[in-house]
Amino acid sequence: MLADDEHRDIYLPKGTWYDYATGEQKKGGAHFTVFPTLADVPIYAKAGSIIVRQDDSPVPAVSHVDDLLLDVFPGAGGEAELYEDDGQSPEYKKDGFGRTVFKLKDTAGTLTLTGEALKGAAFGPSRKITVKLVLDSSPRSVLLNGARLSTRRVRYDQNTRWCTVLLGRISVRSGWRLMVRK
Repeated sequence: MLADDEHRDIYLPKGTWYDYATGEQKKGGAHFTVFPTLADVPIYAKAGSIIVRQDDSPVPAVSHVDDLLLDVFPGAGGEAELYEDDGQSPEYKKDGFGRTVFKLKDTAGTLTLTGEALKGAAFGPSRKITVKLVLDSSPRSVLLNGARLSTRRVRYDQNTRWCTVLLGRISVRSGWRLMVRK
């Protein structure tokens, strides 16, 4: 365990990286020092990363992730996949699983995040999706499938640099496209 005054030397490979807790950008290809507290674990995500996770529910999902969170780190294109099976049987060996692919494009001041329709077995009809993006400032506009989202569904925290976008409940069999103009 680290004492409060201890440090850690960290090396990140070449590229742009984000401190997961603060949204601060770091250039890779160099060493740097951090002074984490006992409760901190330094976590860095590479530009273009999409981290797929469930909400902070005390009960983890067994087969279907109903409340899906996508943490997005711009600066490059990227892709992620959500794999689901029943969590209990060997049916996954017989195509008893589903996959959803998410893709990120970052071009000319616009982030485009897409969620493809689920391929394979579905373990639930829909899911509530929340997207969190690291941005330098509040977005100029946010569109879901071409329709502008209301300010109630888009929140920007300038202290953490996280922009939270509530997509709402979407069928697992429907694809969607989120455009964020920076």
